[in-house]
Amino acid sequence: MSDLSQATTWHPELGYNLPEGLLAPEDYPEIDESLVLDDGPVAGLISLGYIWAALRRRFWLWGILAVIGLLVGAGSYVAFPPPYQATVTVLLVDSPSQAPLDEIIVDTALATSTAVADGIVSQLGLQMTPATVLSKYAVVATTTHVITITAGAKTSTGALQLASAAATQFLKVRAAYEEDQQQATDKQLDQEVTEAQKHLTSVNSQLAKVSAEPVTTSQQTQLKDLEAAQPEATNELSEVQQYATGTAESTKTDTQSVVAGTMVLNKPVLAKRTFLKTAAFYTVAGLLAGLVIGLAIVIIGAITSDRLRRRDDIARAFGAPVRLSVGPLRRGRWPALRRGKAAVRRRDGERLVGYLRGAAAASPGQPASLAVVAVDDPETVAGVVGALALSSAQHGKQVVLADLSAGAAAARLLGAARTGSSTVSRDGVSLQVLVPSADDIESPGPLAVSAGDDDTPAEGSPAAAVAGADLLLSLVTLDPARGADYLPGWASDAVAVVTVGQSTGVRINAVGEMLRVAGMRRSSVVVVAADSRDESLGSTSAIVL
Repeated sequence: MSDLSQATTWHPELGYNLPEGLLAPEDYPEIDESLVLDDGPVAGLISLGYIWAALRRRFWLWGILAVIGLLVGAGSYVAFPPPYQATVTVLLVDSPSQAPLDEIIVDTALATSTAVADGIVSQLGLQMTPATVLSKYAVVATTTHVITITAGAKTSTGALQLASAAATQFLKVRAAYEEDQQQATDKQLDQEVTEAQKHLTSVNSQLAKVSAEPVTTSQQTQLKDLEAAQPEATNELSEVQQYATGTAESTKTDTQSVVAGTMVLNKPVLAKRTFLKTAAFYTVAGLLAGLVIGLAIVIIGAITSDRLRRRDDIARAFGAPVRLSVGPLRRGRWPALRRGKAAVRRRDGERLVGYLRGAAAASPGQPASLAVVAVDDPETVAGVVGALALSSAQHGKQVVLADLSAGAAAARLLGAARTGSSTVSRDGVSLQVLVPSADDIESPGPLAVSAGDDDTPAEGSPAAAVAGADLLLSLVTLDPARGADYLPGWASDAVAVVTVGQSTGVRINAVGEMLRVAGMRRSSVVVVAADSRDESLGSTSAIVL
């Protein structure tokens, strides 16, 4: 609860310092009904200003998430530091008969093959699968004749060993690949020689067979063709043998040149590590991630929320104008900010108490009365009503505070009995607190009884408690299941107190409808915790007076 003044006695139960010089009812300026506009601006829309206001209200949420993200980022750097990286460069020599662009693709594929990974596991004695090893290093083709292998490990020694092993195993695998290619070429050449030899053998065999046959015209023709084919087959075999021999020698030479010329250009070198730069990257990344998550939560919550914050929206939902709006009356979460805003809360509390004092209307033959309807925060409203009751009692008035709220919030704050009528004394003044039973609430109230019955009220009844009072204040919480038909028996006028961002439009509208159905003579709305940037007036085109 907030402070109203520091000039007089402190009331720990209410959280208020009650001022001695509050305006008396006759001194408080009357509300000019002509100032109420018939038409108001359209209902509030989602805008950058609306979202910015939501971010300011919940800065503690996205601020905390940003700090958590920062700590998570810093902790990630400590728990999972980036690996050490070592690089090694390999010079490639390709066969002159092959296109360099094609060969570099093959070499890159060989360097990242399972065969190389298996060799690394065997060479270093690692307890991991080849697939895991492959994820520890990367291969980049710097040019068509140079590749760079970059290996990462938790330690610098591990990174150097892995890079060296990857280069060594790549050279072995590439040499085996080139030798396989040479063997495949030799096999193909041998097959061509064999085919040529078979062809010559077949021609010789057919020639011998035809020569042994009886001489005929067809035999002579066939013999002539075979005799002509024999030299051709012999020449073909000789050419194929010469080609195979030359090609095999050339391929062998090229393979030896490729294997011997492909080499590691330099020993593995550790990449530079900048501790501050890397730590800053992790930290900033975590900070930004937490900030984005926090902002998203606040913005999405603001866009999807059905709780009203603008004065115009509250007035339209309630169906009556907002006569007064004040800032927060409760103390904030942070002690440093509470001290700085105590004076503002005190001033706003005085304004609200003064407005309620002026809103309490008197009828002939009856005490002045006012029903203060707590739409969403009965604890805060109970403190305000209690402060008004005690300050009125300090001015010599006979005050009865009827607590019609769920849970008897006012009686609890004042230390009064939870049921029935009791007298509460504070700093030399007394007031009567009445907590009627459910039957007493539903039955005609004390104002209805005193207005329509000349008999003396029964002892212990609400009417008897109110008899002779100058002011009857009622703290009310309304339930749509019960309605507010009983309320005219307790007050002629009603003021609804709405806390910004606490109630939905449906809830506020239901309270307004219940008051209108009950036939309350006049009702208005007071907004608590209003946004300082809310520029709406709080008027409505559907005002019921």
